[in-house]
Amino acid sequence: MALHQNFSNLLETKKTESTLKKDAKGAPVKTLQQMLYQMGFGEELKWDKYGADGDYGGATTAAVQAFAAKNGLESDGLTVSQEVGSMILQRFLLLETIKQLNLALEEDKLTEIFPPDGNEKYPLAPLLEALGATGDDETQAMKAFAGQHEIPYDGQNFPAPLAEKLLAEISRFYGDGLSAFKPATHPPSEEESAGTSPGPEAFSTTSGLEIHSREHLKKGKKVTSHTVRFKELEVEFYGFGKFGGFFNYGGRKPSEFIETHWGEYFNDSGLSESARKAILAVSLNEGNLDAINAWDRAFLSFGMFQWTLGTGDGNGELPALLLKVKTQEPEAFQQYFGQFGIDVDEQRTGTTYGFITLGGKTVHTRAQKEQFRSPEWGFRFWHAGQDPRIQAVEIGHALSRLNNFYWKEKDKLRGFTLAQLINSEYGVALLIDQNVNRGVDVFFTVGDVLDGFDLDNVDNWSDEEEQRLLEKYLERRVRTHMHDPQLRAGRIREMAGEGDNQLSMRRKTFHLLKNRTKSIFSAETVPAPPEGYREADYPDIIVQELADEERPD
Repeated sequence: MALHQNFSNLLETKKTESTLKKDAKGAPVKTLQQMLYQMGFGEELKWDKYGADGDYGGATTAAVQAFAAKNGLESDGLTVSQEVGSMILQRFLLLETIKQLNLALEEDKLTEIFPPDGNEKYPLAPLLEALGATGDDETQAMKAFAGQHEIPYDGQNFPAPLAEKLLAEISRFYGDGLSAFKPATHPPSEEESAGTSPGPEAFSTTSGLEIHSREHLKKGKKVTSHTVRFKELEVEFYGFGKFGGFFNYGGRKPSEFIETHWGEYFNDSGLSESARKAILAVSLNEGNLDAINAWDRAFLSFGMFQWTLGTGDGNGELPALLLKVKTQEPEAFQQYFGQFGIDVDEQRTGTTYGFITLGGKTVHTRAQKEQFRSPEWGFRFWHAGQDPRIQAVEIGHALSRLNNFYWKEKDKLRGFTLAQLINSEYGVALLIDQNVNRGVDVFFTVGDVLDGFDLDNVDNWSDEEEQRLLEKYLERRVRTHMHDPQLRAGRIREMAGEGDNQLSMRRKTFHLLKNRTKSIFSAETVPAPPEGYREADYPDIIVQELADEERPD
């Protein structure tokens, strides 16, 4: 599950105390709040009032303090120490076993679901260890626990009193509203929080998926949230928006993939070290590799750049990504898409935009696209986003965004290309960042600040001259329609420098490829585009506002 993966990353990098503290805001705080809620601390979180708002305030402080007290740890709740954080993760990871144990007890299937041979799907050993019962194997640990509480246990049949005692003992580590005892885990509704009756829960099995759906209120509007399970996988899709859609932010960070898998997937690609650093910096401002959005006018969006099916009857960017998956990783394409009837209309799909097909028919009308606003398709794409092969194609496709703007001569740039004007690693990362967020706006943003620069001598500009241009560019960028332009620029600026893994601020340091390729430009002055590059193959990207309402928190 994405929640524990995200939280585990904070623990591994020892960032809990610096990230999870009073007055902190953001996705990590929201993850903490969701985990504490699922562990029963909704009352302390004042969930009916705040929910998972991503703001570490008094309610979150109280919940952390309550959790620590329940688990024998000292904490004022003002920050999450490494010790408290580790315990939060340990207790959270037991929830699924606790839930299944409770269900098995209710359905009188204890021995069936938890067989004595130790081959059960949900091992009890971690739960027993948390209660101080250990042994050479799980059966011996169970006997030790049963003996401590004077409950008969022959090592074969799992008696109900033993299960009841296990649940009673483990529950003392959790809050009073322990959600693991509920049949399915769902985002809490405002109706439940207000004490009113929730809408009916629907259950369906589609293509091997278990889908639990329920209606509830979100900001006064009725929405439907979904829990989808497939084998060991589970994902929550949170209902949002007037179109009956949902979202999941995902948990696979592009930055982590780039830092750990770049060599495995890109060593032979020809992409340079400066390309790696640039996309790493840009990824800090983008979504996760398995992010899903099915709540706005684009029907379904996927991945780090939220590639879409396209609005209305128009084309979208998602088919172009899928075409690369099909070409570069055909087995992965078949596994996640092809076997379910998805293909790409290759006659109508290019480097940037296109259409998919379903069952051999092109998906281009609103009605055809609407069917993808479903938890089944949301899961299919989310599942694909867990695979490093798909993630690698996403990263490469993200870098190819340069082809859509960086080497194009534009009147707004007074006949120059951005490659001629800005070619430090730091500067290129900023340009990619804006193009991803606002498309062609990058041309006028740079073009508007060119007055006062010696454009006749651009090939001989100093490092200082480019930095002066970037300063003016960033000032102008603040006055565009970018989302959080200063915050985004600040994250990239933190990576700037002349050390290893830093973005160089010197001119001519950015090169897309390890070996410069032939270009219409002089290789001495600007980074070269890929060999065979044709501007006509890469249309300008115009970013549309897809949301007709406030975005989800």
